[in-house]
Amino acid sequence: MDIRDNASQQINRLLDNFLLKEDPKAYRELLESRLEELKVLCDEINPYIPLSQEHKEKLSALNIVSLDDPFALTNQLLVLTEDTLEELEKIKQQDK
Repeated sequence: MDIRDNASQQINRLLDNFLLKEDPKAYRELLESRLEELKVLCDEINPYIPLSQEHKEKLSALNIVSLDDPFALTNQLLVLTEDTLEELEKIKQQDK
């Protein structure tokens, strides 16, 4: 991971935190949308064959950068999915 990838991830976290504080409903919708996109990617991608350009672009938009290593790619998808689910659960708990 290079400095640009790290900076991009930090910017995304800052934007997520800002949105959470300013508009929790929009943040929840963002997380739900991200989760749906992750589910589709997990269903469509076989990390052992070359990725389509469309998949590469979608993964890049999610800050998933290790595309050549099947184990790293799978791990990044799983971690991002888990993090998204945990954030959604936190928001649901706050809504109660």
